[in-house]
Amino acid sequence: MGEHEQGGMLRNVVVLGLIALIASVIMALVLSLRNKMVDHVDEATPPTIITNLLEPEDFYLQIHDANNNKRPVPKEAYYWDKDQTSLHWNTTMLPNKSWAQGLLKRFDVPAGTKRLKLEVTLKGHTSTYVNTWVGGDDADGNRVLHDYMPIDLNRLNDDTYESFSKTFTVDPTMKNFQLSLETREGAVLEYKNANVTFYNH
Repeated sequence: MGEHEQGGMLRNVVVLGLIALIASVIMALVLSLRNKMVDHVDEATPPTIITNLLEPEDFYLQIHDANNNKRPVPKEAYYWDKDQTSLHWNTTMLPNKSWAQGLLKRFDVPAGTKRLKLEVTLKGHTSTYVNTWVGGDDADGNRVLHDYMPIDLNRLNDDTYESFSKTFTVDPTMKNFQLSLETREGAVLEYKNANVTFYNH
């Protein structure tokens, strides 16, 4: 084999290697973007409907103890601000392994909904953790969605409101949903906002 033929083959190998490398990088980028779009709703996508959920008359407030016994929330553990747009929790007096729950009444899910995005805005601090749960039932009352959005405590502080969101896939049989703002013992929190956005694509 001549020197020119060897050089030509080497060039071909290098070119093919570069093409394979570029293709793998592009494929990785496409998969990464796809995963991000699945995990986080594209804000440019128009929502079907947005529902503001933080309304005092829509919530039932209760305390759960370590054995999951339920009782009314003591008056010193919460209050709504004067405009009734923020829910304040102070659960520092609760014993360990207990939590306060703001349980929302059930709302219908718009027909054709494929995803819903839960968003809450709050500030404060806690010695434990904070979760916001969403549950959905079908027409027969069977639970078809039961998941939660954890609040990143590293972003939570007393001075600045922070928004947290998570997108959930909606089962096509889901007819209604219910939100639960849960606050563990040892917390001082203010919920300023709670929204659910529905998407039909």
